[in-house]
Amino acid sequence: MVSIDDHVPAPPTGLAARAGATTAVLNWSVAPGQNPADLYAVFRNGIPIGRTAGTDFTVAGLREATGYVFTVAAVDAAGRVASSAPVAVLTQAMPI
Repeated sequence: MVSIDDHVPAPPTGLAARAGATTAVLNWSVAPGQNPADLYAVFRNGIPIGRTAGTDFTVAGLREATGYVFTVAAVDAAGRVASSAPVAVLTQAMPI
């Protein structure tokens, strides 16, 4: 009998962001679970923008004084995904 692992990885928790004028630094915690993540996919406004094996990610090229919504998804070796809660970010305005 073959055992099939159908458990998604534990979703990232505590997603937080610090924004500058054109960058945002995201960080999150690894949630304990039976099926660990192999990597994390980062999404801006629902669109994938990068991947990392760590628990932080710097997003560059943002517009100043603009709102964004970020999520991070844990992805395991089988491609199963579990997403974090979203975090909203408002970039800073450039000084005049």
